[in-house]
Amino acid sequence: MTTCPTCNKAQPEGTTFCGECGARMPAVVSLSTGETNAATVKALEQPASLRREELPLANVGRRIIAGAIDVTVAVSLLWVVYRYPILGRAATWAIVPYLLPCLYILFKDAVRGQSLGKLIAGLITVHMGEMKPAGFADSIIRNWFLAIIIVPPRIAIINLGLFLFAFLAFLIFLQIMFKQKHRMGDRWAQTQVVNRELWTAAG
Repeated sequence: MTTCPTCNKAQPEGTTFCGECGARMPAVVSLSTGETNAATVKALEQPASLRREELPLANVGRRIIAGAIDVTVAVSLLWVVYRYPILGRAATWAIVPYLLPCLYILFKDAVRGQSLGKLIAGLITVHMGEMKPAGFADSIIRNWFLAIIIVPPRIAIINLGLFLFAFLAFLIFLQIMFKQKHRMGDRWAQTQVVNRELWTAAG
């Protein structure tokens, strides 16, 4: 086992990037043979475009902060619309009141792979197949179900759409906590959320 020089968390031997904070692990030299850790040598010898494929998932704490900010923005947009009763009553299926938050959720990763939450938390959504920040198409593919799920109508005093949205957001939170590599939307869009500074450093 080796220790990350940034967060001091123990990491498996041969690790190139820290699984906790994402920092690059230093080269490990064997005391008996003087040879450098093979995984580290391989990563250092590769061109930057290939090393980017090995970037670890973004820091868990940052991902939770980014998600909380984005949910807050979406709910705030909904609250603003409901401040105007005529809009709140305009559609039985709540299409009008939910239009702004739906659009925000749908396109939140479209500008350089960063929603407002990811920008503040220092994260970036990357298309791993093309090795570039997510664009409009990627954002739609990875977020469409989150945008659509909040549209169902109110049933009595229960807003079914918001309930389903909150439930799905909780499932995504659990995926992040247990460090699953990709949530459903990321699998569809072939995207991954990484720490912005690592993406920049990788070239």
